[in-house]
Amino acid sequence: MRGKPSRCGILLFGYPLGVSDVVTHTARRLAGLGYEIDLFVDEVSFAESPFHSDNPSICIKVVSLNRKSEGILLDSRGVPCRGGFQSAVRKWPSLDAFLQQNSSFPRFPLYLSKVRDLAGAGNHHLLIGIEPFGLIAARFMQLFCDAPLLYYNMELFQRRNCRSEDMTMLKDLEIEASRECTFTVIQDEERAKIFVRENGIEWDRLQFLPVSTSGPAVTGRSDYFRRLFDLPEEKRIIVYAGHITGWAMCREIVEAAQNWPENHVLVMNTWKENASCESYFQEMVRAAGPNCFFNTRPIRRELFTEALSSADVALMFYRPIDENFTETGSSSNKLAHYLQAGLPVVASDFPSIKRILDRYGCGITVSHPVDAAHAIGVILHEHESFREAARMAFQDHFDFDRAFSPVQEKIEKLLTCTDGVRSLRV
Repeated sequence: MRGKPSRCGILLFGYPLGVSDVVTHTARRLAGLGYEIDLFVDEVSFAESPFHSDNPSICIKVVSLNRKSEGILLDSRGVPCRGGFQSAVRKWPSLDAFLQQNSSFPRFPLYLSKVRDLAGAGNHHLLIGIEPFGLIAARFMQLFCDAPLLYYNMELFQRRNCRSEDMTMLKDLEIEASRECTFTVIQDEERAKIFVRENGIEWDRLQFLPVSTSGPAVTGRSDYFRRLFDLPEEKRIIVYAGHITGWAMCREIVEAAQNWPENHVLVMNTWKENASCESYFQEMVRAAGPNCFFNTRPIRRELFTEALSSADVALMFYRPIDENFTETGSSSNKLAHYLQAGLPVVASDFPSIKRILDRYGCGITVSHPVDAAHAIGVILHEHESFREAARMAFQDHFDFDRAFSPVQEKIEKLLTCTDGVRSLRV
């Protein structure tokens, strides 16, 4: 690259940065190409799931949401009275209307205001919005500069789930902003069909990128969980690693484990800081048997895949709440990590998951956690074959370094076209 490096702004609000590998790997990959990266994330999300980088080209801007400590005044709507922010908001009438109505997301107006201050006057050559709030913030920034806009749609946001006026208006804003994007990154064709139907986006403005992770597939085995819980060699370790919550059927998993063979143990591992303080987690612990072990200290990301490799089989279940959950075959962070660790998977029998597990022979789908015991037995009987298939599935479908190349090519073309200093719109 010649001259001053292009600067990319990546915006998140209410979304866990530290465990969002597609987002962090995007930042790392673009920084590795010589671009300057600004990651804007609200302080609440960052505290829940932090991310750190020693790359000087990645600047993590943690947005404070404490107005009192900074003497920030709010009007009767909860919108900051500062620095021309309110007149800026009026440039986007739908956003202005949302902020007048909004009571469900009281910290978002302050995030918008602070991001505008932190971003500066038209200093970015590319803006990437993560999820609806990040997209809306990025579109708001775009009103004042010439930067192209991209959308990383990680979770399907469907109108059928908008059960309040605030949510309906938020969906309307997401649609408006997504139509201003040069392209949207989404995981696969099935999820794309839903997104196109909901948002009215042309198919050729989509780019597929599975939720994936970077680095080689693990071929060996660590003893991480065995050492952590002092488990003897004869114990078979079955792991669940992810968000401890009702939609992931975690309580049903620990209840089902009580009927497993004596030499099977269950490890429940969470990424979330202070998850053990939540009522659902405590209910789950009370429902667990003596063969269930809980790791409540998040594992450092650079050790995570190695830690997982100490298990024998991994679990992945979802309630069929809507298409965001049932069409999760290419959008599950835990599935990418399981397969990278060489772990065969027992998972919900949704077609989107079944297609992948059956294509590679890397796991078995069942209707409910109570049915997992038989599937685990089948996998352990042919364990090495399933493990090799898991690694193959990762390399072919969930390897970020391979899957990101088409997205990278498009971004590089955009940045080549928009290289140079952007000027503030007045």
